[in-house]
Amino acid sequence: MGALRYITISILSILPISAHAGSGSGLVHNVYAFINGIIIFTVDTHNDAPPCGSGAFSRDFAFDSTTQEGKNKYALLLIAANSKKRITVTGDSTCRVWGDRETALWFVIDF
Repeated sequence: MGALRYITISILSILPISAHAGSGSGLVHNVYAFINGIIIFTVDTHNDAPPCGSGAFSRDFAFDSTTQEGKNKYALLLIAANSKKRITVTGDSTCRVWGDRETALWFVIDF
């Protein structure tokens, strides 16, 4: 039993500790579309933003609209903004799409 415990602890100690993804919710504000296809938008609240996405733009998320997934996200975002519906957003804990905004993994329109 001692060997199994040692092996389990050894394996767990080398696994990366994943960061908690940020989440946001509220009405969509300030939708920015850039020439490179990056979309940045603001929601009312953004919880657990990664360090790269805090500060002045702490309520913002970003995603790449040049992929099919990104085009779908952009369409949903515009529907939510136009109909003044709240959305719930989950990020990926990184700012890989835009250096100081958390990358949005997915969002849902709250009906």
